[in-house]
Amino acid sequence: MSDWIPVPEGIAERPLAHSVRGVEINVFMSPYDVPQFVRGSMDEDLDRFIVEFRYLGEEPLRREEKDEHIALRVGKNSGRLYGIEVNVHALRVNQVQLNVLVPAVVKKAIDDVVRESRRHPKRPQLDRRENFEAAREAIDGARQEIFADLAAV
Repeated sequence: MSDWIPVPEGIAERPLAHSVRGVEINVFMSPYDVPQFVRGSMDEDLDRFIVEFRYLGEEPLRREEKDEHIALRVGKNSGRLYGIEVNVHALRVNQVQLNVLVPAVVKKAIDDVVRESRRHPKRPQLDRRENFEAAREAIDGARQEIFADLAAV
């Protein structure tokens, strides 16, 4: 299991523009919705490559299957993204392709959730789009360290 990598603090400090009854307002993400740490490793027991996020506070998780390659670990209460499981063997690619494909599959999974939340907006307090975007930024900031375990697959 790889070590936790601190996420840069600037993610939560950027304002997010929202329109409320036609008025543009700037809001900031709660520090509880921004991952504090990220890591990636191959879980031999599950036979999956897993990207994990750690937040202020903890909660029980639920597992959501996205397709045959991807499952998400999501907070039962908050809807925060706690992990992304990738079935690297179901991808059926060679070692060199894994190093390129797995990061792309992880990014696509997050992008799909963000796109889906834009298409089917929920009540604003339950919308986790900003959390998933913060998770994507956390991955982008530590890509090499997160996916270093793929060399051992």
